[in-house]
Amino acid sequence: MRYLIIGNSAAGVTAAEAIRKMDKKGEIAIVSDEPYPAYSRIFITNILAGTASLENILMRPPDFYEKFKIKAILGQKVIQVDPLSHEAYLEKGDVLSFDRLLLATGASPQLPPVPGSHLLGVTGMRTLADALEVAKRLEDSPGLPVAVIGGGLVSLKSTEALINRGAKIILVVKSTQILSQMLDERAASIIQRRMLDAGIKVMLGYDLVAYEGEKELEAVYLDNGEKIVARLAIVAKGVVPNLELAKGMGLQVNRGIMVNPYQETSQEGIYAAGDVAETYDPVRRQGTVNAMWPNAVFQGEAAGLNMAGLRVPARTGTRVNAASFFGLQAASVGRIRPLEGDEEVTVVDRGNNYHKLIFREESLVGAVLVGDIRNIGYYRWLIAEQRSASSLRQELGRKIYNFSACWARVTPLRCSI
Repeated sequence: MRYLIIGNSAAGVTAAEAIRKMDKKGEIAIVSDEPYPAYSRIFITNILAGTASLENILMRPPDFYEKFKIKAILGQKVIQVDPLSHEAYLEKGDVLSFDRLLLATGASPQLPPVPGSHLLGVTGMRTLADALEVAKRLEDSPGLPVAVIGGGLVSLKSTEALINRGAKIILVVKSTQILSQMLDERAASIIQRRMLDAGIKVMLGYDLVAYEGEKELEAVYLDNGEKIVARLAIVAKGVVPNLELAKGMGLQVNRGIMVNPYQETSQEGIYAAGDVAETYDPVRRQGTVNAMWPNAVFQGEAAGLNMAGLRVPARTGTRVNAASFFGLQAASVGRIRPLEGDEEVTVVDRGNNYHKLIFREESLVGAVLVGDIRNIGYYRWLIAEQRSASSLRQELGRKIYNFSACWARVTPLRCSI
């Protein structure tokens, strides 16, 4: 059996491991347009900050491909796939034949199509190459003025890394709050206060309309007419799935490549997993691209096992966001804002500690935490398994809820009062 995996990140690597577990003799090839061995994309801001090297963020040991007998074709892009002849065509003219194919092509930064986007100094922050390029610019020109466009997780982690490099930063956010997809307004304000203390200027409610410069970036313009001097612009306004190959193959696509619980696409023998795949989200009750690392692993594992002949549904991953921002831990799971019929309970709101839960009758459907986030694993379990949260609600009804005695674990929570 010939297995071809397009993509060399969490979904693709996990799929290759699953295949090899079931099929010791099959031919496995991984193709990636990046020249590096598999690395943990979530840690590229550590490269930007200068606190890590490539070796520190590798996803697998250096001998991974050899150990699992995988042919790794790195630094080449697949430009076309013919699902009828079972052939993939690479940009340098090579042709790969396959019996089973996994599309784990991931996603790319969503760069606003505004004038000046071609200028040197305008970049996303999605790949190791992005981080290395920005780090080199800052090494050559310390104190460079930088505009970070977007208020999400990548933007804030990039901003924190840039501060460590001594850059002068302005954060421009179209929304009226930072981290609007991860935190509610109150939680976001705690993180924003910490950013202001670090000397970062935060501009909320403004959008980018143009870049200025001849060959290199010199300034950015906002929709209020303001001009901001910047020699670098890091744009992190979300990502879009890489669907070009899937569309060219005639696969069924929506937001992402549509797959069933076994990660099968609309064409037999072709699978999709990771940030490019659209699956059913039981919490949102709709199809969604759940671009989170654990989901890529779950989907890649299922895809690999099924490509090798099993019939295993992917484990369901409930969306969890957790990160540290300027020394403060923050996390959320499920809904961050209540829907009609939900009940919102603020458990703690004191200084840099915030703890909010959202219930739907006897079920927990969302949680937002800043400061002490140890219970996020338990909340994720309650939501993912759709377990009753009645005992948790009873504890909340008491005068004192002792979080220090509660630990996140996948068993019913018991707290000392």
